[in-house]
Amino acid sequence: MPQGSVLGPILFLIFINDLDSTLTSSILKFADDTKLFGRVNTDRDREVLQRDLYHLLEWSKKWQMPFNTQIFLYHALNSLRADLSFMWNSGQY
Repeated sequence: MPQGSVLGPILFLIFINDLDSTLTSSILKFADDTKLFGRVNTDRDREVLQRDLYHLLEWSKKWQMPFNTQIFLYHALNSLRADLSFMWNSGQY
């Protein structure tokens, strides 16, 4: 598909439409950006978010559409649980 075509963005949206079909956490998609987020108050909440990260990774492998892990961002809005960490693509965040 040539860059700048009208059909390209539509086909891309169709292609990624099922990205969130197996996720429990919330997800935002805009163009080629994806944000996975959720409230983490317990270890169970962290496990749910971690499982969803794995689901995203499996989806990207299945469709041969890897995420750019160089711009992966983990942002905690609550300093009370600063000990939380997540694994993504064999890297810890």
